[in-house]
Amino acid sequence: MTIDFPKNLGHLPEYEAVKSFVYDKLVHNTTSKVDFEIYLAQACRDWPRAATYLQELAMEKHRWGAPWRLEHFTLGYEASSPVEGSFSSFKRALGDEPKSFAGVVQEHVKKDIEKTQMERRRLVNASIRAHDSTLKSARSDAANQCAQVFSEDTTEKFELANQDAQDYVCVEIGTLSEEQIQRGVSRAHSVSRRVHVGTNPPPPRIVEEINGIKYCSCLKDKNGGRPDKHIQCVLGGAFVKEQFNPHWKVATDVEEAEVVIHPSLENAMEEYMDEKGGVNIDTMSSMGIDEEVFGTINDDDDIPNDGVGVFAVPLAAATMEATVSTVRRAVPRKKKMDSTQKYRALLQESQHLANIVSQENEEVYNKTMTLLKYIKTNIQNSSGEELTMAAADYLGVKRSAAEISNVFDDKILAPVQKRSSGATSTKRKKNCVEKSVGVSSGKATCCRLCGFNHRINKCDATNKLGERLTKSTWRMIDVVPELDERVPHCDPVVPKDALLLQIVGSKGSGESKMYKANVILFGVIPKEAPPSWLSRKTIDDWARMGDSSAHYVLIPHK
Repeated sequence: MTIDFPKNLGHLPEYEAVKSFVYDKLVHNTTSKVDFEIYLAQACRDWPRAATYLQELAMEKHRWGAPWRLEHFTLGYEASSPVEGSFSSFKRALGDEPKSFAGVVQEHVKKDIEKTQMERRRLVNASIRAHDSTLKSARSDAANQCAQVFSEDTTEKFELANQDAQDYVCVEIGTLSEEQIQRGVSRAHSVSRRVHVGTNPPPPRIVEEINGIKYCSCLKDKNGGRPDKHIQCVLGGAFVKEQFNPHWKVATDVEEAEVVIHPSLENAMEEYMDEKGGVNIDTMSSMGIDEEVFGTINDDDDIPNDGVGVFAVPLAAATMEATVSTVRRAVPRKKKMDSTQKYRALLQESQHLANIVSQENEEVYNKTMTLLKYIKTNIQNSSGEELTMAAADYLGVKRSAAEISNVFDDKILAPVQKRSSGATSTKRKKNCVEKSVGVSSGKATCCRLCGFNHRINKCDATNKLGERLTKSTWRMIDVVPELDERVPHCDPVVPKDALLLQIVGSKGSGESKMYKANVILFGVIPKEAPPSWLSRKTIDDWARMGDSSAHYVLIPHK
């Protein structure tokens, strides 16, 4: 939680006073935890309308409060958390900013190199666009050849590999080893980086040629499916189609579909072609169109209602005018459905089936339910013979004795579903003896006050501080002994991190009666802060008159 005063306290007339008090007393200048709690209580009393937000803000005091932040190594730097302060202090102590003239020059050179690389990448991305005639003159011939076969992304990476290859030199290896000869290596080159003054170049790479294709020892060509900078150094930046994986090609697979003309359309087509130029079915051979390409179908056959393979008269005429005998259409590559898509498809079909069957008579419902239960029980992982037999029996299809014997004697498998639907139980199954005598597992309940394994009414640490009030014993708060001291102040709210209030005494009577309480944190640990003076109404609302499961009140023992 961050300090957001305008959002939470902007409505207060004393907004500036609250903000300055919090920053001066709680954030910057206070180093003692006790003083921090004193100033926090004072701020809540001075500005009651801001008390609730200040108490909620105090729950994150270890992030911004000085007494908690200064316990960490922050060198006095302020931050939103101790970790950020530590990192900031280490970074400043090590000196991230250049302090000398040479350091400043190095920083400028570094920025210039980064800017140059960014501009280089931008120009390459802008210039390498496949099949763009306006940019062909601005890129290399090898990139233009690559763009005609492969995609834009592949062409871009190929051009970058050619640019990086200019930093390398290759030397052909004259004598091949016996191991290379056994692997079918015909030629080999050693590719090394150009040596610059004051640099330590990496070891050279070996580019081998096997069956006319070059392979690099860095294996980047195999992993990426494209030639890398070492191979392009050997090739001299040329484009070799065989060095690319075929799956990067732009072209798609196509199939040839035969054009079928129904006899009922032949007369209309002949009349249409006569009007256009006197072309008919008999004169197709003179145009170079084979009549067998169009094929024939019987008069008894119906025209396909989906329109596949059948052309309307104008389209058929235009096709014959262009002397096109086949139609080429792209075959879409269907991806295999994953488990989620299969589940949604099955769910959609099952919902549709349920809507239909639920509206039919009882007999159809019973048959469908029986079949679904049979399928659920006997569906197999690897084969579907048993499921096929179930569908055949339901539909009344007769199967031969050999098929029935082959299915039910040899290939029957155990049912996949061996438990009811739902999550797997993680509890141990008790036998009848344990259930009858009520044997407990022996695991104790965790106490909400101290965190140890015992019941809340058996907490010794809490019982030593006083008697815990419940809903039935809440009226016992009225018999708290009266103190002979002056009430210094009245706190409007209970501290947010309080788990227990230890009532040590009271002062006054009636509605103006005040209670002196010590704040106890989780783990039954007293808070490092002065006691709070709270009204009866504040305590009742906080503990819900003994009915709260998160706030508790203790009174002294009788």
